[in-house]
Amino acid sequence: MDKSHPWKLYSSWMPPEESEALLSQALDHWPWEQGKVHLFGSWHDEPRWSFFQADPGLMYRYAGRTLVGSGWLPELHDLRKRIEHDLGIPFNSVLVNGYRHGADYMGYHRDNEVELGQNPQVASLSLGATRDFLLRRIAPPKDRHVLSLQSGDLLWMKPPCQDVFEHALPKRIRVQGFRINLTFRLIH
Repeated sequence: MDKSHPWKLYSSWMPPEESEALLSQALDHWPWEQGKVHLFGSWHDEPRWSFFQADPGLMYRYAGRTLVGSGWLPELHDLRKRIEHDLGIPFNSVLVNGYRHGADYMGYHRDNEVELGQNPQVASLSLGATRDFLLRRIAPPKDRHVLSLQSGDLLWMKPPCQDVFEHALPKRIRVQGFRINLTFRLIH
């Protein structure tokens, strides 16, 4: 990988047996919900499942949706501490997205909401089905990168990634397996 890119991929950061166990726990016990977002003047169901964990009282807003932290599931708190240790930076929230199959997706966007402050950093852990993750530069040259994220991969989007690139998880109709993406962030 070109070292000039503002991200770093840690392939197989989580061992396969651990990621499989966490995926199973997630499917059976995590508090999934169908979120609604306000886009183009109307409300829409998000094309995925999600839920939010954060230190109590922290708020995160995007696309008309407001999420409020009320604490952590023990396994997510432990995971947060491991990622903080390995990356050497603090996080106080995680947005968890569940993609039930290849028709669930996330369009191009940047994680640059005001509560993330200047120079936001996002640590993104993938579990389950392998999916393409796209990054495209906002200004010329509009180069595009495709990362095939596998279960257990940790992607660290460092500054100035959110200022320079948009990212997306496109539809992949042939993908049948469930994929989870845990995006750890620091809310100010």
